[in-house]
Amino acid sequence: MEREVENVYYIRRRILLPVAVQRRKMEKVLEKHLDETFRLPGVAGVLCADENGLCLAAKGVAEKSAAGNIASIAKQAAQLHPNSSTPPVICIESETGSVLIKSEDDITMAIYKSSPT
Repeated sequence: MEREVENVYYIRRRILLPVAVQRRKMEKVLEKHLDETFRLPGVAGVLCADENGLCLAAKGVAEKSAAGNIASIAKQAAQLHPNSSTPPVICIESETGSVLIKSEDDITMAIYKSSPT
C-alpha cells in the first residue's frame, strides 16, 4: 500500500505537474496572440478551435458555440484542393462584416471583422 502511494506521488510530481505547467504556458502564448490580433483595426472578434471543433479561446463578438462550425468549414474548404501546399483562407461576408477562417497545424482561427461605417 505504501508503495502505491509513493507511485501516485511520483506520477503527480514528475509527470502531471510538468504537463500542467506546460499547458499554462501554451495557454498564455495563445492568449497573447489572440490579444494582439484582437487589437488590430477593424477586428471585432477572434476565435481559435482545435481540429475537432473544440473552442480553445474566443474574444469579442466571436461566440464559442461557433467553433465546431468554423473548424468544419475549414476542413471542407481544404478538401476542394487536397494537393495544395497551403491551407485555404475562407472569407464569409455579410452586411455587418466578414469572417476570415484559416487552419494550420490542427488549429483553426477565425477573425471577425466589422464593416466600416
